[in-house]
Amino acid sequence: MTDIDRAKGLAIILVVLGHLIADEYPPHNEWYYHLERIIYSFHMAFFMFLTGVVMFYTYPQIHTLRDYGAYVKKKFGRLVPAYLLMALVIALGKTVAGWYAKIENPVNGLADLVDVLVRPTQSYCGSVWYVYVVFIYFVTIPLLLVLFRRSLGALLLLAIAVYFVPRSNYFAQSQICEYLFVFLLGVYACRHYDAYLDLIDRKSWLFITAFGMCVCLHFVVHVPKLLFGLAAIPALHSTVRTRWAQKAHLLKLAGDYVFPIYLLNTLTIGVCRVLVQKYWSWDGPRFLVVAPILFASGLFLPIVMYELFIKRIPVLRSIIRK
Repeated sequence: MTDIDRAKGLAIILVVLGHLIADEYPPHNEWYYHLERIIYSFHMAFFMFLTGVVMFYTYPQIHTLRDYGAYVKKKFGRLVPAYLLMALVIALGKTVAGWYAKIENPVNGLADLVDVLVRPTQSYCGSVWYVYVVFIYFVTIPLLLVLFRRSLGALLLLAIAVYFVPRSNYFAQSQICEYLFVFLLGVYACRHYDAYLDLIDRKSWLFITAFGMCVCLHFVVHVPKLLFGLAAIPALHSTVRTRWAQKAHLLKLAGDYVFPIYLLNTLTIGVCRVLVQKYWSWDGPRFLVVAPILFASGLFLPIVMYELFIKRIPVLRSIIRK
């Protein structure tokens, strides 16, 4: 599924683009505000869809509680240590950086540490909430498949219903309910992958046009995120299957290192951002110079860190894997 690798590369590039700024926007750079708002309207739906595809593609046969226990143990080892490690690293990084510069969303006490588990999206390491939510999906969806007698159609209807249910930020309820439908849509697409690919290849112009209309309408009216995401998924997936995308080595590179980039990009961007704000400026036209530097630090530094440092230490390599 090389198209999925390229699609994951595109998805993580969009994630990095959306992380260049934390809270305070550089003055006179409204263009990035609009770019970020557009990206945040669809990029996680695309990311979650691809995760659903990968989940079903690698899904083992689960017939007994023992099979399920082994499956959960494997997913726990893949995701939970990485989430907790990043919570620790970000806490230490923010604490040390706070001695030298003003830090956005600092760690102030025990309550902030508790939020990592209780309110992950509101915590100081909220940028890695995806890992928290995906682990819950991986653990609960096999149970839901048993409960609904493996009927993905029924699960999709349930996901549509919970999308509109009032929820809070405790235990990532908001993100779990918001992205469950597109995640399961990825599972469904993988189950019928040949038919799905045939559809997006034949109707790519239609999907790309619909996505383009959502982007244009963003500047006039509010386009619901679910609609924006559903338009983006086939448009972006069909795009990465074109000839030019097949030759785009950056997409393949980013897709190969998607997990290290996701975990580390806010950290590397944050360090770069602190240095820029302390020793230079990103106001006005200067941001046009700073933005590519921040983007490169978020996309390429995690790859360099993985190759030069992480993969050479077995315990880290087992936690932060490609």
